[in-house]
Amino acid sequence: MGDTISEARIAEIRARYAMAGITIPPDLETGAIGTGDALLSLGKHLHTLRPAADEPSNIFTLAARAAT
Repeated sequence: MGDTISEARIAEIRARYAMAGITIPPDLETGAIGTGDALLSLGKHLHTLRPAADEPSNIFTLAARAAT
């Protein structure tokens, strides 16, 4: 496995693959663990808090719109 990925992270990635029902062949495990680590690292970019000013206005409304 990679030197930069901790054993705890590798265990988490293996558990996530198992929960998804994915069986990794032994010859592809190194690449699958690296890919899993990269995908988990992207999560911090996808799940950041954004202030209300960054949200587009008038996207969601509770009022019914008239048919045009």
